[in-house]
Amino acid sequence: MMIRPMKPCRRGIKRNIALFVVFVIGIYCYVTIHYYGSKWRPLRPLATAEKEAQRLLKFITTYHYLCNSTVALSNRTDYLICTENNTGIDFEQSGIAYSVWTPYDIAFESALALNYSFQVNVITNFADADIVFREMNNTHILKTFLVANDNHDFTRNLYGQNTFNDILKKGGLKHIDILKMDRPSREVQLWEILHFMNEDRLLMSVKQLHIVMTIDKLDDDYLFNWYRSLYNLFYHQGFRLYHTSASSPLCLQVTVMESCVYWLSWIQNPGEQMFVMHPPADAGALELEEARVLDHINTLQEECHAFLEAPNLVSTVLPHSTSVTGVCSLEQHRRQVLIFSKNRELPVRQVFREADCDVYQFIPVFQYGNLIFKQESGHRKLNELTMDDLKLFVKRLRTVDVIDIHYTTMEWEILSNFLNNGILKSAHQLIFQANMIDRVYGRHPASLRKMYSELRRLEVQGFLLFHSIPCHMSEFLYYQANKGKVMEEQSLSYCYKLSFMKRNFKKKTKTGFQRHQIA
Repeated sequence: MMIRPMKPCRRGIKRNIALFVVFVIGIYCYVTIHYYGSKWRPLRPLATAEKEAQRLLKFITTYHYLCNSTVALSNRTDYLICTENNTGIDFEQSGIAYSVWTPYDIAFESALALNYSFQVNVITNFADADIVFREMNNTHILKTFLVANDNHDFTRNLYGQNTFNDILKKGGLKHIDILKMDRPSREVQLWEILHFMNEDRLLMSVKQLHIVMTIDKLDDDYLFNWYRSLYNLFYHQGFRLYHTSASSPLCLQVTVMESCVYWLSWIQNPGEQMFVMHPPADAGALELEEARVLDHINTLQEECHAFLEAPNLVSTVLPHSTSVTGVCSLEQHRRQVLIFSKNRELPVRQVFREADCDVYQFIPVFQYGNLIFKQESGHRKLNELTMDDLKLFVKRLRTVDVIDIHYTTMEWEILSNFLNNGILKSAHQLIFQANMIDRVYGRHPASLRKMYSELRRLEVQGFLLFHSIPCHMSEFLYYQANKGKVMEEQSLSYCYKLSFMKRNFKKKTKTGFQRHQIA
């Protein structure tokens, strides 16, 4: 008897394929709704060209870094060279510059080559470039059509065309002091070249970058592509915008942005101790800036499994994973704690003392624009310390387990001064009561952007968030246990108690904290 092979069930296969397609479509719809339905997400395409123009204009007119020393190479160029010590260009030494040049303005190149002895490498497709630059000894001409390094564009390797990858590979240079980029031709978009240079991380070796941004049409895709390229310059390549000029004052209005030219000057990351203002959240609206700050402080970057407990404080009101003190368990020896608060009866001070910590409390005061610190020294006498005195004091301690900043209305100024002067370098943990309402401007987008920038600067200096709790919950517990009164929740609704730990700080005991990734 002959046995026939069984035929596969076509209906079952079709049904499985249909279910798989429906499943993929459902996942795509969920991700899309979740992404675009939120208040703020970076690099989100906007609905109209006017909104894209508003966001792009807000980005290029909000400086990220304040360069206090700049040089204009000539009256005919709109670029400013940052010459600030330790971060800018040192014209006393010869340097290397690359210029994607278009005729006929040579003011930028000639000033670098003739006045500052720079080796200037000019990339151009202009046939008479040799004649234009023949009197400049330090100038090298590379005649080619510059194109983007798009792997899907097979014509990029045609004769007479080069990508920036090819040019740097042929030059064998690992460092470029100044890179100036104009639109190489009408057929090639500069934003596209920048996009693929970001993808290939070619700009990491560039110290200063100068870009010509030409807006020849108010098209939403065109404007979004420019915004995406500049956004990636900041977040992926570490460049900070410090100067912008426009072809006309009218170009600073969204409605007249078409047919405008902008000259943008950027500097490579000036260092972790320098303040960098982060770009606006989308177009910088109040609700978007607030959503970005709240999203940051509600996303934990570390995990602590053993907090320093406060036996005298009731903790049943809070969830089990929440700590009253916000301090991760300390080592058994050399417990140094610095508290900066005007409240001498701060309950956490007693908690630290009961944990056998050496507690030093300072009262911060602003006098004539300078921050000084008052410290008790017997018979309630107050000694005054300047910022330099405090740096020496912290240096003598060598290591500090906890720094607690608990000073409403002045906490951001204190934090900024500490970050500027390196006070937190030797600290393992930072406890910070952050009020989101500025004492002068209230709830203002610029104030929220500055607060967000300071929180990101903390992250750059190695402090990762491991505990976050609204102030009204922690204050409720403190005052319920110690004074029998409850603070108003409304006045503390924009206040959070934040706890940070140093990235390289590891516990020797079993009950420490563990690193975990955040999505």
